[in-house]
Amino acid sequence: MSRPGAPLALCVLFSILLAGVLALAGGCGTDGGSPNGGRPPETVIAYGGPIDTANSHLRMHWWGEDADGRVVGYEYRWTYDGGAPEAWTFTAATTDSFALPAPSGNARHLFEVRAIDDDDLADPTPASQTFPVANHRPAIAFADPGGLPAVTLPAITVAYRISDEDGAGAILGAEAWLDGDEDRVKQVAWPESLVTFYPADFTRYGERTLFLRAIDDARAVSDTVTNTWTVTPATGTVLLVDDMPDAIAGALTFTDPFYRTELDTAMAGRPYTVQRIEDSPFRSDDEAGAILALFDVVVWYQGTNAVVGGENTPVGISSLHHAQHGIRELLARGGRLYLSTMNAIGTRPANTDTLADDFVREILGVDLDSIVLNPDAGPGDSNFFLKTRYLPEQPPWDLVALDAAGLPDVRVNGSFWGLELFAPAAGIDPYFTIPAGIVFPAQEEAAVATRVRVNGGLIVYLGFPLDRCTFENQHREAMRIILHDELGL
Repeated sequence: MSRPGAPLALCVLFSILLAGVLALAGGCGTDGGSPNGGRPPETVIAYGGPIDTANSHLRMHWWGEDADGRVVGYEYRWTYDGGAPEAWTFTAATTDSFALPAPSGNARHLFEVRAIDDDDLADPTPASQTFPVANHRPAIAFADPGGLPAVTLPAITVAYRISDEDGAGAILGAEAWLDGDEDRVKQVAWPESLVTFYPADFTRYGERTLFLRAIDDARAVSDTVTNTWTVTPATGTVLLVDDMPDAIAGALTFTDPFYRTELDTAMAGRPYTVQRIEDSPFRSDDEAGAILALFDVVVWYQGTNAVVGGENTPVGISSLHHAQHGIRELLARGGRLYLSTMNAIGTRPANTDTLADDFVREILGVDLDSIVLNPDAGPGDSNFFLKTRYLPEQPPWDLVALDAAGLPDVRVNGSFWGLELFAPAAGIDPYFTIPAGIVFPAQEEAAVATRVRVNGGLIVYLGFPLDRCTFENQHREAMRIILHDELGL
């Protein structure tokens, strides 16, 4: 297969020959031009004679000459694979690119172009060329490395990859639909590689099947790939987001039971929904926003960081990153959010998700310029160890609660990396603080949690693992006050 083209020398030769023909024609009789004796123009295509098979992408070149005036434009048309000619299209250009249909892989298309002169005369013998075309079908595959979730709420974002042997420029996009209903196809233009289904797309719950295919600009489609999973409805108006992987020490023995027990107590038998991020992460801003929009109150916990092979491994905040806009919308309509995470606001390893500065400042209530750097860690590192009071040479200390909130002071049991120290943004009171000189000798009193009111909504942000503050069960008393007094449960 070869791509059509004409050497520059050949184009010049055509011009010289055409000029000679037109010069000779000037001394001949009339050729059926206008009643006023005007002669129609002549047209040349930069391709001459039979050509090899081309792919579906062509750039055409043409030009015209008029013996008794000037060429003011051109009209071209295609006749696709032996069908009826298309309508003429006017252009002032002498070149254009075309994507030619070849849905079955091979086709033959006729191109015609005619010059138009200043007497509005068209070349009665348009220049033409037939192009045999071959095209490769695109290919598509799901991009989620761990596979799509087995169960989701009624919103899902699907990532995919498209390839085409004719090049990325040949890809038109993807088409997705549910349960064979091709009357409700979602079309996604390339190079976008995500498609989202929203609650309104799910007319029923239970087992659903997603169909996905790619299409190129030659109108060829890929094989269709499918995924079957179960869609469940939202239960109640409260969402518990379990964003702590089971593999982190204490997740199944401390963290999950703590939040489930306290929320069960606060709900007093009323139903609520659980979203396990490990099983079904938020893959896009749209998906996260659609799910959060189903609820009035969200309790979101990440717990602690992990230490793997002696290295401190931060919790992943990809889902939280995608939820920033959805959280803003939740608060804007008067919703309430509890968020417990670590090392989410300061430094993070390269190539990991981060939270937007305005989100940290306006929603979490943190003064970005005040984040304290750890003098014993690497350059720019804002993470500290939250140490137990039982460690040698570690004085007993409390996380001191905001008096106005009626919370108890709490004490950590364990040693957890990822604590971040900061000052609240203007107008924001600290929800919990750490006394001066506890984390390192020169450390001043610093905030580790905030409470922020946003457009009628409220967020309680804790930068430490409340579930590990087990001294005298003060963590349970604090959580009950937060759920009842702050979140209204």
